[in-house]
Amino acid sequence: MLSEHKEILQQEKTSLTALLNTVDFPHVLQDLVKQQVISNYMRSDILCQSPQHEQIFLLVDILATSGDKSFDIFYQILKTHGYKTAAALLKPNDFELVEADGDVDGLLSQRFIGYNHREVTRYEASYTARAVARARAEKEFKAENDLRSREKEIRALTAGYEAHLRRRNKGAAGRDIYDRIESVYSDLPTEWPLPERCHENYYKYIQVNTDTCKDMIHKYNISSTGHHKQIYKMSAAPRGYLLVINNKHFPANDEGQDMTRQGSDIDVAAIQVLFKQLNFTVDVRSDLTAQEMRETLVEYSQMNHTQYDCFICIIASHGDDGGIVCTDRHTIPHDEVYEYFDHEHCPTLKNKPKIFLIQACFGGKEERSSERDSLNTQRNHEGDFFASVCTMPDYQSLRDPVYGSWFLFTWIYVIEKFSHKNHLIDLSTKVTNLVQQFGFKDNQTPNTTTWLTKDLYLFPGLYQQNNPGNTVE
Repeated sequence: MLSEHKEILQQEKTSLTALLNTVDFPHVLQDLVKQQVISNYMRSDILCQSPQHEQIFLLVDILATSGDKSFDIFYQILKTHGYKTAAALLKPNDFELVEADGDVDGLLSQRFIGYNHREVTRYEASYTARAVARARAEKEFKAENDLRSREKEIRALTAGYEAHLRRRNKGAAGRDIYDRIESVYSDLPTEWPLPERCHENYYKYIQVNTDTCKDMIHKYNISSTGHHKQIYKMSAAPRGYLLVINNKHFPANDEGQDMTRQGSDIDVAAIQVLFKQLNFTVDVRSDLTAQEMRETLVEYSQMNHTQYDCFICIIASHGDDGGIVCTDRHTIPHDEVYEYFDHEHCPTLKNKPKIFLIQACFGGKEERSSERDSLNTQRNHEGDFFASVCTMPDYQSLRDPVYGSWFLFTWIYVIEKFSHKNHLIDLSTKVTNLVQQFGFKDNQTPNTTTWLTKDLYLFPGLYQQNNPGNTVE
């Protein structure tokens, strides 16, 4: 996105939020998905925020990091829906000036939080129109919430964050609100992938962060009672089963090309190291035919998971539009994989989270890549499912023959570094951010869908036998 468009979005964030806070905002998001400005996963993540002004805040932040056409598309959508005042904030020169009524006149002379006169001099020709639109936004928003005060508070907290870290290390109060700010302002590395991880032995150095704060310990204790309505219980030791299906060796294709998935063994080795530290029982099945994969899924669906809190399935394979391609070149539909673990087929996992990470792609558009995989998933499930596929429809998934697939490589890093403080949806957002930093922007975007009904924390380092009376101090 052009720098001047980013400046407009950030400068007018408060006013845009005020104007859009009372409109059919989900409809706007749906149009942005249709125009491929945001993904379905991004839309779901935005709608998870509450109240609506938080959704609008997040959308503006996402748009500021989107492609060059995103600004114009967003403007056209606002204009099409008749939200002309909001559209005027983006391109005021396209609108005739609207007379300000008495209530707005008084607001025109006020400075808005975040309003920067030096920046606005670049748009002097449209100053009056922009000022009128901004003033109307201020008027409408006063009936809702004082968002400007919140924005000012966030800025103040952010400015003092380093000082807070020093106080927090000394046991100062106020941990919760600062931890929330930490999750708003990304703590991800600015360079990705990290050069020190781009080798075949990186998995040997994985060490899950267990620097758990008091707030997380409190959440852990609450979740282990089984009575909390917003956090999944995650206290069993072990947590549950992690099934890894890794299809590496395939017969050559019709053109005689070698279809071996080089680098997939590195993914598996890293997954084993990571999830054993998270106290999961890891089982790896390799090079399965379609029949063998079905038998394996049935085997796990018929197990008794009563004493466990979670089930994870990671599948790495080739694929096509029909589903997951097995080593005999037969496919298994994605819906079938999930159905094995629904309430009917796996009752002991009812109301427990089922997590699926799928390393494959949909095929389709050619993208710069070293090697590629392929897959598809769409289904409305009952609750407590989470599915993250490595790429969006019509795009390919990328895999490095040295350190493995971009998708799993990134998930492993994010879980290792951030699962001690972030729940699964936030972890997934971080994965999407980093995967897009590989190569050219938008080269690969994970496609994640969630039917979870609560927040899911992995609580690394916190282990408790199945005794609700036990707590961690």
